[in-house]
Amino acid sequence: MRSVTGIVLLLLYAGTASAQQPRGAVVPQSITVGDVFHAAVRVDLREGMTVAAPDSIALIEDVEQAGRREVSIDSTGTARHATVLYPLAAWRPGTYELPDITLRLTGAGVDSVVRVALPSFDVRSVLPADTAGIEPKPAKDVLGANRLWWPLLLALLLAAVIGTALYVWWRRRRAVGEPVVFTPAVPPLEHALAQLAALRREGLIERGEFRPFYERLTETLRHYAAAVEPRWSVDLTTSELAARLRADAEVTDALELTRILGAADLVKFARAATTRENAARDLDAARVWIERYAARTQTEVPDERRAA
Repeated sequence: MRSVTGIVLLLLYAGTASAQQPRGAVVPQSITVGDVFHAAVRVDLREGMTVAAPDSIALIEDVEQAGRREVSIDSTGTARHATVLYPLAAWRPGTYELPDITLRLTGAGVDSVVRVALPSFDVRSVLPADTAGIEPKPAKDVLGANRLWWPLLLALLLAAVIGTALYVWWRRRRAVGEPVVFTPAVPPLEHALAQLAALRREGLIERGEFRPFYERLTETLRHYAAAVEPRWSVDLTTSELAARLRADAEVTDALELTRILGAADLVKFARAATTRENAARDLDAARVWIERYAARTQTEVPDERRAA
């Protein structure tokens, strides 16, 4: 946190001509896919003045929240400054431009709203550029140009027919005399809570095995979401699922689930460091999200018997 704040101060102090105006920056200046970077805002405060900043900024495509907002107040002599940091992560190379951040300044006879613009930034791929310059050679005729093909094709067709007939015969013989067993389906809510309880008992958090822990956690969350809402398919990426969550669910549900999945992706794919406390908090947050969403959807379902 101290190193990030130091970089922010160097960037935001660069322009003295606009020292009385809020300044915005994106740090660090070199960002690769999966890195955690910060959108930062710094504003000067008079004595008795306070600043209010939103908990999160509006997300753009392929950019996600990577942590909680941080606000710090520092003093240099008689001057007071507020610094607001928003941890973010980008998942696709390209040039991005974040929306403006709105701050509210109150106190000392002032009550105003200011909008702070953030500079555009570039995200580089983690893969090296293709500099091999290798050109493919034309295909060679392995079996010869004048080979007679129809006997080979006929033999392949005959083998396929025989193989299909044997497979059908084997399936029918195996099915004879086997009893049909019907297993009642486990409700998605009960299954998801049981998976989370088993994950807690395995002790992955206590042993510091965070990558398999987050793999199991996201698998449980993604399968539960897909079970209760087919539009939230497990085939979607985290960015695609976040977009559909913001369109389908309430804001609190979408932000919390997006935060948990984003934190898990940083550990699984970007090998980001985390702590046992963060992992335990994410496990509890996953259980709370599942129970809260299940309770909300149950209250939204009309009672058909009462309507009848």
